[in-house]
Amino acid sequence: MDKHLKHFAELANIGSKELRGAEHLHWISVLDTESGNFEKGILRAIESSNTVDGFKLVGSLSYYWQLRGHISEAIRWLEEITKKVPEVIDSTYCRIISHKGNFYRFKSDFEKAGKFLNESLNLSREIGDEIGVTDTLNRMGIYEFDRGRFEEAAKYYEENLEIFKKNGDKIGISKTLNNLGNASSNLGDDDKAMKLYEESLELRRELNDRLGIAITSNNIGILAFERGEFDKADELLEESVQVRRKWVICKA
Repeated sequence: MDKHLKHFAELANIGSKELRGAEHLHWISVLDTESGNFEKGILRAIESSNTVDGFKLVGSLSYYWQLRGHISEAIRWLEEITKKVPEVIDSTYCRIISHKGNFYRFKSDFEKAGKFLNESLNLSREIGDEIGVTDTLNRMGIYEFDRGRFEEAAKYYEENLEIFKKNGDKIGISKTLNNLGNASSNLGDDDKAMKLYEESLELRRELNDRLGIAITSNNIGILAFERGEFDKADELLEESVQVRRKWVICKA
């Protein structure tokens, strides 16, 4: 039975990575088909107190659940799997707590979202998990943004940007520039927002990050429209629409 759990934990891990790539539609179908086996695996992990494979499985499924909009299901399994705290806190556990906070944010339960995101951030700092820190800093920024606290959101994004630039992480830089653009726009600094968006889009084109291109093109298009730059708005919004059409199944 543990072989079953390990197999599907590994399949979910592969799927989580592939969902961000060119074969994302195929992998959505694969994960949809195996959803019953994933549930059996999670239950087995809980029954046997196998937190190692259980955390790996649930953590890997989190992005799939997010894309599919399975928010309540995600929270149910994240709550169940974290009832038993491991003796040694590692990066996998920290990220599970971060996922839990993120899904509560989707439910607009900001009290629980803030509690778990802060817990994850503090634990990640304590164990020196820089990837966990950057993931949760981004989520803390979005959490504050959703609450209308744009200055606080920008502070989290700026800390993240420093880390990504230090490490030469172009994917992280492009994502954070876009998020800083959102914060700047809502703080009324449209010139700064446009500059940040355009820097983000340039990087996302370089990386061929199709979904990222769609998101940032949309942001530039909306801001350009608001500034009366209608030709620019039409061009960028049309590009965003064309890319998003290819992702419609993932967003269903």
